[in-house]
Amino acid sequence: MAISHDAVWLQTEIETLAIRVLASWRTKAVSVSSTQQRDRRRFLDRLHASFDAEPLEDGIDHPAEQVITAALESEDRDTALQWISNACLESASPAFAAATFLCAARQPGLGTVAWRAGLVHGALASDDIELRDAAIQAAEFWGDPGLRQILADHSEPVPWLDEYRRGAMDDLVL
Repeated sequence: MAISHDAVWLQTEIETLAIRVLASWRTKAVSVSSTQQRDRRRFLDRLHASFDAEPLEDGIDHPAEQVITAALESEDRDTALQWISNACLESASPAFAAATFLCAARQPGLGTVAWRAGLVHGALASDDIELRDAAIQAAEFWGDPGLRQILADHSEPVPWLDEYRRGAMDDLVL
């Protein structure tokens, strides 16, 4: 039993370290074709239209989830994940970013553990309470044990959201 506990602890420590390293890396600027730019714009337009047409409610499927799924199926997966990441961390419209984040979080196993960790880490660094709340909900939905450390490292100034963050951490036990 002790070996199994130690192995789980070591795996979690390795995941946490990898998450921190990957979350801190800056992405290189890459050239984007006009077709990719057009497809990205179409993706964002469809997301915006889905939120304009229907409010996002807990426990109810939302058309934006289908937009995300369609992008993942029709595009290079890394490209689609970059679009989703950018939309979830959109600083010009935090309400749009938070809604997109919540719909992305409803996709089980979206991206990689490191990608999800980078997304949660980036959103927790936001000044917007709605986006930080969405990040905590996403961490809870995805259930990755490594996200526990990201939540633990976050200092949340809003009391009710900090209480929710601590509860989500308890749900992400090893």
